Amino acid sequence: MKLSGKICKIRTVKNYPQAHNHLLVGRIEESDTAAVMIYGKTYHYKRNIVSIRDVKVGSLGLRVLPWARIEIMNIIPPEFDYENAELGLSGDGEVTLKSAGGEISVFSSKDSSL
Repeated sequence: MKLSGKICKIRTVKNYPQAHNHLLVGRIEESDTAAVMIYGKTYHYKRNIVSIRDVKVGSLGLRVLPWARIEIMNIIPPEFDYENAELGLSGDGEVTLKSAGGEISVFSSKDSSL
């Protein structure tokens, strides 16, 4: 499978249950058997989110992740504008990213794995 050029949401492995959750959303620049290089933003948050201020957003940048640190990767539609997407919070505790190209779920309080 060719990943270069795909827009993805990547959740990294947590070292311990109380650790912050880390997501990266962006475009895959390169990948090989050892790592993935992604240009995008990072999102850091704890399990209990009260407002979108509880989510720390990193700046756009190029990051390299070893495959061993990736828990899950979701392919996002190519029209999703990850560079300008804005955080939103629904009444039922779901944090989303919204852009002109659509909306994706970042975190849901119903997700027991986080």
